[in-house]
Amino acid sequence: MDEYERVRDFYYDVIRSFQDAEYDPQWKIGIYPTDEYLYTSIEKQELYVGFVGEGMVAAMVLNHRFNEGYNHVRWLIDVNQDEVMVIHLLCVYPKVRKRSLAKQMVLWTLEFSKSQFKKTVRLDVLKGNVPAENLYPSLGFQYVTEERTYYDDLDWMDFLLYEHPLN
Repeated sequence: MDEYERVRDFYYDVIRSFQDAEYDPQWKIGIYPTDEYLYTSIEKQELYVGFVGEGMVAAMVLNHRFNEGYNHVRWLIDVNQDEVMVIHLLCVYPKVRKRSLAKQMVLWTLEFSKSQFKKTVRLDVLKGNVPAENLYPSLGFQYVTEERTYYDDLDWMDFLLYEHPLN
């Protein structure tokens, strides 16, 4: 919990970097992700960070909770909610992009999920997020469907849903 401000500031820096990027994921400081969500994710021990030396360079939230829209999807495998790991808010610090850090975080997630006896990993990608649309299939995730989904902080948006069944 003593790292909350550092994590929050990391996300703020990443969000600021989107202002000059080709792709805008629609994240807004203090709105998405909310400060409360980041705080709660740390409190629940669901927020994971990647470091290079002392520098925080990547972060994500992992849990088995998902948007209500997931309930209407025909997933690749039928499992209980507690058998699913969901990746949320994966981001990499702008100055170290192109170093495969997102890939490393996702590969770690797959191994960690297996160790937690999860049966699958799921996620959604905002449609048009080309880097993510390329990353996940390259790591074995399978496209499931496109879904128009409502998020309180973002409104209605189109998402691509992916799944990676674990053996």
